[in-house]
Amino acid sequence: ESSLARAADIFVDASVPKEACPHNLAPTTSTTAMLALGDALALAVMEARNFSRADYALLHPAGSLGRRLLLSVGDIMRTGEALAVIGESTTLTDALFAITKAGAGAACVTDATGKLSGILTDGDIRRFLLRAPDTALREKVADAMSRTPRVTTPEKLAVEALDQFENDVARPGDLPVVSEDSRPVGMLMLKDLVRAGIVLPDGDAVR
Repeated sequence: ESSLARAADIFVDASVPKEACPHNLAPTTSTTAMLALGDALALAVMEARNFSRADYALLHPAGSLGRRLLLSVGDIMRTGEALAVIGESTTLTDALFAITKAGAGAACVTDATGKLSGILTDGDIRRFLLRAPDTALREKVADAMSRTPRVTTPEKLAVEALDQFENDVARPGDLPVVSEDSRPVGMLMLKDLVRAGIVLPDGDAVR
């Protein structure tokens, strides 16, 4: 008898004989039936239209799935004054100043051509100090840096960078970001992923 039902091409009868309410007044059974029917219709339409996770993310860009599927490394990486870039011949004293000024935990190290040749973390400096406390800070970055750092690119998804952090427990905090020609263009830290909502403050990933 519904005017909407009469105007529809397809009518699905979701009526119930009686509400769960003891007075048969408050919508209870009928609302549950409509929820179940609505879910079933939504899933059927999703399958018919090949609705993907990416489609969902585009419609919910601020949600956790949207962040995971749309946020790139380039959106959240540290650049400009927040990026420390030093040469291999830089002294560890100057490297410390550069890292501290950038407010980071590491610096990208470049060779004579400006391409990334390694990474120097504050932990690398501390370990070098323990070996030669009297002369360490006068030594060159090349003597203390790590020459085979893992890297990422600005185009990579932030959640892909998270996988790199999780798969390398030996160096969990810093990830250089490089261009196509291997020049440093940014630095990504685990705390940046927390701030972006990719990682929760307790360390769990948003999945």
